[in-house]
Amino acid sequence: QILNSAAQEISQIINVIQDIADQTNLLALNATIESARAGEAGKGFAVVANEVKELAKQSSASTEDIRRRVDAILSSTGRVITSIKNVEDVVTEVKHASQCIASAVQQQRATSSNISENFNIINSSTRDVALRVDNSAKSSELISENVTQVSQQINLTNQGVSNTLISSKSLAVLAQDLSKMVESFKVSKEAGKRQYAKSA
Repeated sequence: QILNSAAQEISQIINVIQDIADQTNLLALNATIESARAGEAGKGFAVVANEVKELAKQSSASTEDIRRRVDAILSSTGRVITSIKNVEDVVTEVKHASQCIASAVQQQRATSSNISENFNIINSSTRDVALRVDNSAKSSELISENVTQVSQQINLTNQGVSNTLISSKSLAVLAQDLSKMVESFKVSKEAGKRQYAKSA
């Protein structure tokens, strides 16, 4: 906006200079005509008028050159403004992308933190399971030892039962033998009594 305003002011100044150059050119032309009418007396004035005319042409050419340069500057400025606008759009997009990336990074940090917490929980649970498995293994060993001891006691008991059966059988045989001996003794005693009775 400021550059456009300055360019417009320069254009107005150029227009004024162009008008002055045109008027100077007309004055030089009139001076040339009047010097021609004056004859020999106006020759010096004609030289001055011709110089003024050349100066007016140069002023007009310079003014036109300045106008072209200002137009070129305005055109370049327009392209620069467009480029700046494009840069601003790109910067806005980059800023938006940066915000999205920052948000994604925060989410990733939160996810990583949750993963770390879950990993710690899993690690703790794994240690607890390992401890329980170890305790179970120890308990299984104790149970196995107890089963072995019980099996040994059962074997000992079976041996004792076998020995008891053998002893019972032996006692039964002995009891039968004693019973036979008692019967024999009774029979002998009765026979003795009878023999004594007959003798008396």
